[in-house]
Amino acid sequence: MTYEAPLVRRADSVGKLRRLALMPLEIINKGKYDSPKDQVAAAQSYEDICANFLTRDKGYEIARVRDADGKWQNDLLDKSENSSIQELYREWHKEKAEKHTASVIQKIGRALNVDGVLVVRITERKMSLAEGGLWACLNIALLNIPLFYLMISADKGAWIYETATGRLVWYEERSAIADERSPITVSLSSLFRDMENAVPRQLIK
Repeated sequence: MTYEAPLVRRADSVGKLRRLALMPLEIINKGKYDSPKDQVAAAQSYEDICANFLTRDKGYEIARVRDADGKWQNDLLDKSENSSIQELYREWHKEKAEKHTASVIQKIGRALNVDGVLVVRITERKMSLAEGGLWACLNIALLNIPLFYLMISADKGAWIYETATGRLVWYEERSAIADERSPITVSLSSLFRDMENAVPRQLIK
């Protein structure tokens, strides 16, 4: 790792976590995908967008824990005695209690020799023309309350946990309405637009 946690966490110091492990992107499917295969393919495509933007525009080193074919890249593990990445990922999902999350993040981060762990989650919905018409009518009838609900409901988000402490140090959430007319490349990149650029390696002690 290239970073050690300070005694006092500054809100704008996420850039020191320059090497991040990108966990498999999670899609909460609301009827958009007809098969799990299509959903996985979409998730991998979205991972590409996130990794490329963070590398090209923000200067981070991104370690993707699965490759373009969806295979777990166990060669990323720092030591042979560590569990497989897939087992570490399962452990992360099993640990729902907040008090256990830090230890799991630390275990994952250290095994992958990264400064932080990046989690991205998207909710995708399939809306028929009939549903769209009904939604429009409800907006008029209820003085745009449904529209307001969509505007404040996040449908995509990103969270970064630092390996040194296992704590959540940065997050961003976006609503469906905010990025409604943007292509997915722009929509996903917008999650990281205001994120601090990675600090150059030579400036990190």
